[in-house]
Amino acid sequence: MNDEVKTSRMRGAELRRIRKALGLSQTKFGRLLDRRAQAVCNYENDRQEIPGLVAEHARLIASLGREAALERLALLSRADARRILAAGAA
Repeated sequence: MNDEVKTSRMRGAELRRIRKALGLSQTKFGRLLDRRAQAVCNYENDRQEIPGLVAEHARLIASLGREAALERLALLSRADARRILAAGAA
């Protein structure tokens, strides 16, 4: 028996459904996935294959829900602000 867990390839429609269910723009969703909004657009329109780790991350975010996604975005924004301030002080 094969114990390896296999996930099915994610299609753009599934990624779009997850993003819309979370109520996020492509820009904000891309931020959570560490991708640009254009990449999210390309994935959603099946112009670019969704990498396995991106698909897994999107499904994880979906399972955690909107509040967790918004909390993560807030943390990322605060980290960016600290990094910008630190660069300005140098």
